Amino acid sequence: MTLRQRIDRLNKIFLETLEGVRVIRAFNRQGKEMERFSQANGELASMTILSGRVTALLMPVIQVIFGVTTAAVMGMGSWYVSAGEMAVGDLVANSQYISMILAAIMMLALVIMLFPVSYACAKRIAEVLNTESSIKDGRYSAALRKGRACVAFDHVTFTYPGADEPVLKDVSFECRAGEVTAIIGRTGCGKSSILKLIPRLYDATVGHVYVDDMNVKQYKLNELRDLIGYIPRRMYSFPETWPPTCALEIRTAVRNSGGKRPTSPAPTSSSNRSRTATTPKSLKAAPICPAASANAWLLLGLS
Repeated sequence: MTLRQRIDRLNKIFLETLEGVRVIRAFNRQGKEMERFSQANGELASMTILSGRVTALLMPVIQVIFGVTTAAVMGMGSWYVSAGEMAVGDLVANSQYISMILAAIMMLALVIMLFPVSYACAKRIAEVLNTESSIKDGRYSAALRKGRACVAFDHVTFTYPGADEPVLKDVSFECRAGEVTAIIGRTGCGKSSILKLIPRLYDATVGHVYVDDMNVKQYKLNELRDLIGYIPRRMYSFPETWPPTCALEIRTAVRNSGGKRPTSPAPTSSSNRSRTATTPKSLKAAPICPAASANAWLLLGLS
């Protein structure tokens, strides 16, 4: 395994641990994850030290070759000059030529040192760009759908790629317009996985998912996702959105108070604040709005 592959493996383990920290703590796997990270980190450290030693030796070796060659040229040239077989100007010109050649060799050595890193990065980028998505676009437009703001799961079973067991087994339910469906369960039981099947972030392994009485695999992806306003639990703040958001909240509060200045804001939980902060502008036009809370997902069918 090359150095870049070991760095990639360490980053992968770190991101997996960071994103799945709640699941790791829920199943008491901290020790196992620390051992896995320590092993990958140790392997990377060993190879980095070896690579650093080779790199550290390269430049001194080149400098020694440069000095020995220059000394040899000047020594041989001085002998030829003293014998009258070479002019002083020729000796100076030859020494300059040798210096230019050795400088080019040093640049070549630096390129050789950087080439493996550049090649590994270019290869990884090419792999990403050439990867074909397993989610294929459908042929039907969202305008052809029969229902409005309804979601249905029909005996859905879903297994993540590379997993040994399915995270969802034979799930069936229906959410219609004007209803709120709460998906409640412990950490890691598949609540988020259900929501990811609706906009086709993944496809169901077995069974069918319907949005507005049409199988999600028949929709064009862009039009299907335009129907859905996805509100995650994570809170992200973007400074450029603060002024218009604050202005909208102030205008709404003043209008609701009959033009009077509000005395105190209504109590708002942290989950409600996160929903407000992450709600996209297009959410008002989205008929289906999955929203996250602490231990549950809500499916809102907006009429």
